[in-house]
This record gives sequence, C-alpha cells and structure tokens, in this order.
Amino acid sequence: MAGGAGDRARVGPADPCLIGRFYGRRPGIAQFRCGPSQNPRVARAPSRPHNARVAGFDEELKLVGFTLAQEKRDGSRSFSLARNRFLTYWLHVPFDGPALFTWELAIGEYMNEYGLQLGTNEPLNQFLFPQVDQVVEPDLAKVVKAMERVEASFAGMDFGARSI
Repeated sequence: MAGGAGDRARVGPADPCLIGRFYGRRPGIAQFRCGPSQNPRVARAPSRPHNARVAGFDEELKLVGFTLAQEKRDGSRSFSLARNRFLTYWLHVPFDGPALFTWELAIGEYMNEYGLQLGTNEPLNQFLFPQVDQVVEPDLAKVVKAMERVEASFAGMDFGARSI
C-alpha cells in the first residue's frame, strides 16, 4: 500500500523534508527541497575547524590528568583535575584566545577531617577559591606553572606560626 495511510503514519509529522521526499510527487502534496543543513528543525552546533594545536593541547592535558568536564556549543571546553580529595584545578579554554585557570578547595570538608568547622558547619557547601582567576596561554608548561604557584602558596600556610 505505497503512499497510503500506513506510510504516512510511519513517517508521521516529524520532518517536512522527509514528508516531501516520500510524498512530494503525489498530487496535492507540496514538494520540500530540504537537505540536512536546510532542515529548520535540526539545531546545528557551529562547525569548528580541526586545529592540530588545540587537539595537541587537549591530549597534553589528558597526559597530566585533566579530564574534559564540559564542551559548549561555541567550542569552549572546561577541564578538571582532582589533585586530591579536596583540591580541584579547573581550566576553561575558549575556542580562541587565552585560557582561564582556577582552583577550588573543599575547605569545609578538609577542616571537618581535623575536627574543625567553619561557620555553621556546612562542610559540603564551603569552598575556598582565588579572588581572581589566572589567564594562561593554552600551553601545558604555563598550566603546570600555575598549578605549582597554587601549591607553593598552600605550602607557605602555617596557621600556628607566631608571625601571623
């Protein structure tokens, strides 16, 4: 039963391009000349040209331990690296331009491990993070240098020091 009600039900109201393709030659049915890129119902992400430098940087980050946390439609990507149970590094890499490096320390959970608390003791909702994110070029050496600066600042913290 070609072109009957059974065929129409199978195709359904889904895509005017498909309907035009199957029924376009029948009298009384409009012909649609849609290709995949012309279909108004298909949302397309912006195409991103293959860039060997970007792909190489992504692979270098994976070698150090970063994992892709999010990739947005505009081509920007966010990577994370859990340094330990409490410290997480974040690298936000736009489609073009420099990246933003930041970190977060689950300080509520960390202090809870030592029998200490911050404020009303909501350890799962208390994070320490820098006031300003660091701008870094998408280069692994620059990212590692930023990580080393963070760890050096933590190494210098001594809450029992008489000088503070």
